[in-house]
Amino acid sequence: DRILYVSSERNSVEIHMVDGDKITTYGKLDDAEEQLKSNFVRCHKSYLVNLKYIARYTATQFIMMNGKIIPISRSRKKDSTDRYVLFKGALAK
Repeated sequence: DRILYVSSERNSVEIHMVDGDKITTYGKLDDAEEQLKSNFVRCHKSYLVNLKYIARYTATQFIMMNGKIIPISRSRKKDSTDRYVLFKGALAK
């Protein structure tokens, strides 16, 4: 619930927290995605974002509550934006 987004580079995974903390560990983003299924979406090969903390989105990026810009890859665009819209719609009910 405190995770803003998760990023990956080579064999390390960085977990970025809402309070600004960052935890670095070895592993694969695929493993993190498997563990964080519910409120997270894989929008890029290197990023997994918490739907709860997306402030807004454009055709090519998510803007997080802290201002961080996360890219949305073309191959993941439809799934990412669909899941975001469904998530926001569920919150509005």
